[in-house]
Amino acid sequence: MSSRTTVSCVDVNDIMSAFGDWTLRLDVKVFYSALYATIFVVGLIGNGLLIGSLAKRKRISVPNIFLINLAISDLVWDGDKIDKRTVWDGDKIDKRTVLDGDKIDKRTVLDGDKIDKRTVLDGDKIDKRTVLDGDKIDKRTVRDGDKIDKRTVLDGDKIDKRTVLDGNKIDKRTVWDGDKIDKRTVWDGDKIDKRTVLDGDKIDKRTVLDGNKIDKRTVWDGDKIDKRTVRDGDKIDKRTVLDGDKIDKRTVLDGDKIDKRTVLDGDKIDKRTVRDECDQK
Repeated sequence: MSSRTTVSCVDVNDIMSAFGDWTLRLDVKVFYSALYATIFVVGLIGNGLLIGSLAKRKRISVPNIFLINLAISDLVWDGDKIDKRTVWDGDKIDKRTVLDGDKIDKRTVLDGDKIDKRTVLDGDKIDKRTVLDGDKIDKRTVRDGDKIDKRTVLDGDKIDKRTVLDGNKIDKRTVWDGDKIDKRTVWDGDKIDKRTVLDGDKIDKRTVLDGNKIDKRTVWDGDKIDKRTVRDGDKIDKRTVLDGDKIDKRTVLDGDKIDKRTVLDGDKIDKRTVRDECDQK
């Protein structure tokens, strides 16, 4: 004998058989829809007759007739308002699924959307954020055109320790394809903390490339800053240094070495001019 689901001592499966071959998943939903529709129709007819009789005897006013019928109409499913929320067919409130056009706490959600740790769909707005198909908020993936906390992110972008893509802005920074922020690699045209960096550049103990500026210094291909080797045309603290040079408050030239090292023609060490192959003493 097949199992049966009962609601208020009423055999749901027997009732549903009158409507045709429904799936078990839709049985309860259709049953309650039919039940509410029946209650509405019967209530409307019954109360209409009662109200009409009372009105005919002048025991009830026309405005009261309107209010009574409005209260009766609130039994229907579509467009009902619960705690100032507009819900639709099959909607559930408080840890329940809501459907097309629903509004929960001034948020517009769509078909199959879930709120509070739940997936939301196309055009949904959660806390004044516009999210798209399959988007997730709070440790979840967001997609094309999404805005999270006034940030524009793109397809497959991730926020908070996640990779971001072309044209994204994170905390007023413009980053590009494959860029990473906060201990991550950045690419062409990126700006991090008002610094312009280029392809493959790294900031904070990382190698920077051609034309980059770090703390108002212009460095070149393969240059390193802070106890690191710099190369041709580099400027460190308004000084010009060349290939392999090292700095410590001195201006040096091509191949020069400082502190017990060989310096070359035209070098200046502590305001002194040294010549080719001279040794520091």
